[in-house]
Amino acid sequence: MIEGPWAEGSPLDREAHAELIRDVGMYSRLAGIRKEWLWQPLSDYTGAKEIRYISSYRKLRDRGVRGLLYVGASNGVTDRMQACTGALIRNFVDARMRPTSQAITRIGPIEESPPAACSVLLLTDLCVGPGKHPDWFVREVTAMFMEREAAGLQTIAYVRSLGLVKEVFGSTLWEMLSDVDRYKRVTVEAVS
Repeated sequence: MIEGPWAEGSPLDREAHAELIRDVGMYSRLAGIRKEWLWQPLSDYTGAKEIRYISSYRKLRDRGVRGLLYVGASNGVTDRMQACTGALIRNFVDARMRPTSQAITRIGPIEESPPAACSVLLLTDLCVGPGKHPDWFVREVTAMFMEREAAGLQTIAYVRSLGLVKEVFGSTLWEMLSDVDRYKRVTVEAVS
């Protein structure tokens, strides 16, 4: 990890990011990541698909893309999401990484607005295993995705598999997330 915001290899610019670093504690708490992620190069933690997605976030949003799905094994996904969140924040995009339960209950560490209202919401645990959620939870998660899509907001989420999404959340959310034109994919392979 790069040790500081102005260290060699940091993607930050002293002039452009001075305010961000001056209030780094507030920005990192609001984003839901450690402050160090704000100056880590995206390429050190992610692959080409994520870099393309993050670097063309605004163009993709304007073309109707609504997000990115990590599908498969969970190894390394949290670090990848933190790196994406840091890259978005340093590019002045309101991005927040949250567990799904915090996003739908509209709570967080220092919320000035609900996490579901941010430009890019990163959900670390949308669908991590089999099991039944209460009906209210399924309705709230589905409604959040529909509201975000209608507002043109992006969502990046981790799911174990799309089949599991259908089993746990039902057809509506599964159909939304299965559309590869709306949700780009990053397959995460298990590390042995």
